[in-house]
Amino acid sequence: MKTIDNSSYKACLVKTGGGRDKCNSSYKACLVKTGGGRDKCNSSCKAYLVKTGGWRDKCNSSYKACLVKTGLILLLSMLFFFGCNKKETVLRVALPEMPENLHPINRNFYARAINRNVYETVSSRDYDRRIAVLADYWYSLDDTLSVIKIREDIRFNDGTFLTSHDVKRSIEAYLDLLSDFRRAVRHIDARDDFYVYIYYYRGVLQLFQLLDFIYIFKTDEVSSNEVENVFLQKTYSTGEYAMREVFADKLILEKNIYHRDFKKNKNSPDIIEIYIEPDYDKQYLMFLDGEIDFLTNLPISAYYDIQRYDNFSVIETNSDNLMFMYFDTTLENHPEINLPVNPLRDKRVRQAIAHAIDTRTLVRTLLNGKANLLAIPALQRLQGYPTHLEHYTYDLEYSRALMAEAGLSDGFTMRMRVLEGKLLIAMAAFIQESLKDINIDIELDIYPTNEFRRTFTEQPAASFLMGISQNQHNNISRAMALFQVNNYNNIGLTGALIRRDPRINSIYQQIGNNVNEFDERLPELYRQLAETVYEEVYILPFFEPLDIYLVNERFNFTYRQNYKFVDFKVKR
Repeated sequence: MKTIDNSSYKACLVKTGGGRDKCNSSYKACLVKTGGGRDKCNSSCKAYLVKTGGWRDKCNSSYKACLVKTGLILLLSMLFFFGCNKKETVLRVALPEMPENLHPINRNFYARAINRNVYETVSSRDYDRRIAVLADYWYSLDDTLSVIKIREDIRFNDGTFLTSHDVKRSIEAYLDLLSDFRRAVRHIDARDDFYVYIYYYRGVLQLFQLLDFIYIFKTDEVSSNEVENVFLQKTYSTGEYAMREVFADKLILEKNIYHRDFKKNKNSPDIIEIYIEPDYDKQYLMFLDGEIDFLTNLPISAYYDIQRYDNFSVIETNSDNLMFMYFDTTLENHPEINLPVNPLRDKRVRQAIAHAIDTRTLVRTLLNGKANLLAIPALQRLQGYPTHLEHYTYDLEYSRALMAEAGLSDGFTMRMRVLEGKLLIAMAAFIQESLKDINIDIELDIYPTNEFRRTFTEQPAASFLMGISQNQHNNISRAMALFQVNNYNNIGLTGALIRRDPRINSIYQQIGNNVNEFDERLPELYRQLAETVYEEVYILPFFEPLDIYLVNERFNFTYRQNYKFVDFKVKR
């Protein structure tokens, strides 16, 4: 039998005062490590005792340190392995159409819905105040020069830093699309990498209104006024997400690792998958079937149906949209009306139409009551909204009396152009039936979005029914707050009213002259404008529907105006 030298063991007992448990555990650990090799264990310990002069404490502490060190390495290796293999979180959404291109200067509604997650602006609006985004600050030396100081910590998704030269090129690219503003700007200069100087011609509206929605980008290959698909060029962005791939019916975004809030947004989805589905009913079914996680375009049929479910979140909030009907009073003889003289030029006829439509029943029937009725064509939350005015009451007898007073008891026939959409088409049918009660026959012409505006350049419409979005960029333009000039100008509506009614022309000019001063006269001017539009019924506003969002239970989502995908947080 082989003799085992247990002097080390006895010494341990002496040192620990007989603490066999401690000695045994240390000795056993050595045996386990060497696979039962007692000789190796003993000889290794003896060799170290000789080397250290018998300092067992040093021997033991060194051995323990080695174990701790190797354990940490193993732990870090495991964390790295599992971290690298962490499953990416995906948020799936749907849009009704694929934008023609995704260039940052594309003003298409759906392109901007995507691009606001990819690109950023110099500043943005939060209703009544401007917020710095890519800028540190800005100031105007006089009415001909503005200076913007760019933040020095902003990176594009290729890792390079944003400079004043990128901001200059981005602004110039946008101005190439807007000739009016291009003529207003004398010169743009980029200095010291982080300062942008904008020189104006004296007395013109300054460019700061546009800085809230000019996306800043960097491009290596394309001239500033080239508008091609973003994937056909080297275009870089600073937003929370970056473009990854594009297909015929699907877009994929990924987190921008260089974004300044990348770590802060760690609970936001890693990947955004955007599916293209033009049918809102199909989008709703996709959500119920778990194919998408977020639904924004709730079909009419779902306003009642969603009450049957409890496995997703329902968010109701004030809308940015409003629905209205417009009457053309500019032509004395209108080709879309069967009378020799345009009856819509008579205020009594417009008032009769307003009082013949039961808007409250319309909202209750189509939207389950989820809408706010409007007195003028502006959102209720806008500064200057006339809270003392109410939506036109439904009064059929009064309506018939107005038609008789105007000498039109027998009524007339006119055409109405309708922007395509299930809600607007349903509204048009309701209006069509309602006006039969005062002998006005409406013939409906339904147009898709891309053709609707084009029709107005070919021939004026006797009337049209549409919805518009008053987003945050337009809400605060003081001269436009109650009278969406930006949107209406595209179809000539504002210009027509200004030419038609001298009172509106006068008020509008006074607002324009005071827009930059924000003086105490503005509230009174707003009130005058609202009351004039309300009295004359040039535009018949109906309601602002509540926005209803459906959110998969895997996500937390707090709504804010012009929300971004980063606002979604994955439940852990």
